[in-house]
Amino acid sequence: TVGYISGGVYYGASAIGSMAFPLISRCFGRVSVYFFALTSYVMLYAAMFVLNEYTIYAGSILAGAGGATLFILALKSIADNSRLEDLQRNMSLFWAAVSTFNIINNMVNFFYIQSLKTITATIRMS
Repeated sequence: TVGYISGGVYYGASAIGSMAFPLISRCFGRVSVYFFALTSYVMLYAAMFVLNEYTIYAGSILAGAGGATLFILALKSIADNSRLEDLQRNMSLFWAAVSTFNIINNMVNFFYIQSLKTITATIRMS
């Protein structure tokens, strides 16, 4: 259940981060929010080195808020630095890169658990 709960926490924090992003960006500035987003997104992967429920949930909260913020900032950066005729292509390339990463991540997980008969707690925590 840890995987389901941490996934729910991640997407909940992502939704809240997406809604609160304009206010946070206006109060603290885009550069400091970008730094927070990058740092917090890395915290999810750092939390995996110390596997317990508290670091998994804290990492999910930080990665959810940071990931949503980072996604919005990346798209804003693409929009600000693209010419009008290149904007659709650049956004599509960004979306393709994100989708490819998700496909590869899901394939790795599929092949990792494909031969298992049961999924134990240690598999769910990894």
